[in-house]
Amino acid sequence: MKAPKLCVTKTGIWYVYVNRKREYLGKCDKRAAEIRYKTFLRNLLDDKPTPATGDSVPIVELSALFLEAHENYYTRHGSQSKQLDRFRTALSFVVALYPEINADDFGAKKLVAVRDSMIASGRFCRSYINALVICLRHVYSWAVAQEYARPETLVALRAVAPLKRGKSEAREASRILPVAAEDVEKTLPFLPPTVAAIVMVQRHTGMRPSEVLTMRVRDLTLNDLGYKYTLESDKTSYRRAIDDFRVVFIGERAAAAITPYVAGKEPDDYVFQANEKTNTPYKPTSYGRAITRAAKRAGANHWSPYQLRHLFATEVRKQFGLEAAQTVLGHKRADVTQIYAERDSALAAKVAALIG
Repeated sequence: MKAPKLCVTKTGIWYVYVNRKREYLGKCDKRAAEIRYKTFLRNLLDDKPTPATGDSVPIVELSALFLEAHENYYTRHGSQSKQLDRFRTALSFVVALYPEINADDFGAKKLVAVRDSMIASGRFCRSYINALVICLRHVYSWAVAQEYARPETLVALRAVAPLKRGKSEAREASRILPVAAEDVEKTLPFLPPTVAAIVMVQRHTGMRPSEVLTMRVRDLTLNDLGYKYTLESDKTSYRRAIDDFRVVFIGERAAAAITPYVAGKEPDDYVFQANEKTNTPYKPTSYGRAITRAAKRAGANHWSPYQLRHLFATEVRKQFGLEAAQTVLGHKRADVTQIYAERDSALAAKVAALIG
């Protein structure tokens, strides 16, 4: 069988003809197109590469193969989570430093060199660099399973110990502190109405920004307190049983901010919409920028959405103790017994009634 020719449209979209039909490889630069072309040919011939001794997939190609295979894997609420971006970041350092080597030539010393380049960039803190290194090990774990790399290469990468606090030149992450309640009050009048309502909900429930922004009408149930919000999925849902959902009890003050945005909407509509015509929710980055600009105009100290969660946690812990704070913030394991789950729900409802 003759290999199909790699072609490109005037708009930069690469494709090949197979059986008189165009098969599109996407819009990208020539180098990436050639990698996708090789992958396409392998799939077409149903012939996965099995590395021979001293030979393996080029590391540039391995990077492209991994990202393509996981394009739709790391998703939540119909959009990509940040995890795929972490893989892209980690692999970009490898490809930039060693673009010509094969996957099996990337050993422990080269991993340390990549990690050193991450430190030298000044972009990341120590804990995040450790997370990026774990991402690279995960890439190689997948590559071994797909027979793109040898198991001993993965073993060598696992031998590199994580960076320890005070034992490297990597900077430490700044601790996220609670925002002052006074700064929130000063900022609120300068926020757009929808963003101000989101802030009020976060302020009185301690939810993560993403949990408020992806709230749909169908997720809310009226109760004596205000609302019961059952999350379809959340940051830690993968740790729980399939029928165990995170539940947030929303008290009067947060409910008062939600109610005007629920009226007249369909069950699948987002409560807080950035665009009503397309039912598009606010992005966390847009939400954060709105707060930053409003705080500056108000003359308040700079603060971010996650500091609202810390403020709420501090207040709950002060009034009700550590256990209550863990409960209302959703910090529980997937294997908690039903007795504890019932007790936690009662405790969370009590907190919402008093301060929510």
